[in-house]
Amino acid sequence: MTLDQLTYIRCLRGPDATTIELNEKDFIDRARLIDIHDVKPFYESKIFKANNYAYDSRRKLIIQTIPEAGVVEK
Repeated sequence: MTLDQLTYIRCLRGPDATTIELNEKDFIDRARLIDIHDVKPFYESKIFKANNYAYDSRRKLIIQTIPEAGVVEK
């Protein structure tokens, strides 16, 4: 999901875009397809945080910040 979103965002904003926002509902719908019904523990996991993800409960978004190394040089 994040790769699709990153491609979309970079088409809109250019190759310097470094933040991806995923709607929590879309993520939960995708998780249910593989029989995962509680995603809250994942939001608190080390792997989630280690991959630069954060959960914004107020806005119901999953946000990933792409490290600067992932930005294409002009």
